[in-house]
Amino acid sequence: MAAAPLADLHRRAPSFPEAHLLQQDFFALAPDTPYDLLVEQTFFCALKPELRPAYARQAAQLLRPGGTLMGVLFDTTFSQPGPPFGGSREEYHEYFAPYFDFVHFETATNSLPPRSGRELFICLRKK
Repeated sequence: MAAAPLADLHRRAPSFPEAHLLQQDFFALAPDTPYDLLVEQTFFCALKPELRPAYARQAAQLLRPGGTLMGVLFDTTFSQPGPPFGGSREEYHEYFAPYFDFVHFETATNSLPPRSGRELFICLRKK
């Protein structure tokens, strides 16, 4: 749980509320105050695949009813062991379907050229 990204965000956006910058274990966060939105960007792909069902469950627990999980997931496999770990939309659907309705779950249209066609943009609404 690196402090440097939080410090960088605080430096670049000093008016962002510090109370919203959490340096904690995602899986240990309590859903005391549910979130409206979780943005996924490179956390999911860094997790060992066996933790992915727990990620989907925890994301749902942290969101208020109707809350949104959105972001980008790799829709590819990698020849080297991860992280990052790849995956497929079929695999992801299994993790998220018990907790979320799929608003958008398609190939990303604005990926960086090296990732073009290999990323999935997701927008999921908590059931």
